[in-house]
Parts: sequence; structure tokens; C-alpha cells
Amino acid sequence: MVAVSDVYETPPVGGPDQGPYLNCVVRLETLLRPATYLRRLGDGRIRLAANGSNTGDRAP
Repeated sequence: MVAVSDVYETPPVGGPDQGPYLNCVVRLETLLRPATYLRRLGDGRIRLAANGSNTGDRAP
């Protein structure tokens, strides 16, 4: 992890009724190829509702 931005709270747009999102950007360095990194980033994420948060979007 090289750098992390500030965290910004934003309201959801459309989709099911849900609380606000916390958004930030993380700058990483990796030896993985972009396609491999993106595939691994999505591992274990489950979309529960269209336009809703998923398991990777919610805090533990």
C-alpha cells in the first residue's frame, strides 16, 4: 500500500434503501497483472441486490 486518500461519505443513488457509502482511494503496488488483480479483488464478493452494496463494500 503506497497511499490512502481521505474518506468521503456519500449517499446511495438508486437501488434498495441503504445507508451512506464511505469512499476512498488506495494506491497499491503489485506484481500481479491487471486482469489477475481485478479477478482476485472480486473473489468472495456477493451481489445481494441490483445497485446495492455487496460483501466487499460493507464494513465488517
